[in-house]
Amino acid sequence: MAPMFNPSSIRAWRVENEYLALYDIDKGVAGFIFDPASMDIRHITASFDCAYNDESSDTLYITKGKAL
Repeated sequence: MAPMFNPSSIRAWRVENEYLALYDIDKGVAGFIFDPASMDIRHITASFDCAYNDESSDTLYITKGKAL
């Protein structure tokens, strides 16, 4: 059985004590939100190219192509 995630490709950003993560799959990119307090993982269908978490304003900026 193949692993569900590709650990070496995971990129994650902290958002309000959870982690938004993307990882590579054969068909592109997949993602999930992980809550370490409850150990809950929720899969997401949206993907993006890059992210930045500005902790001073508690804002996560994401880009897809040229859109912010």
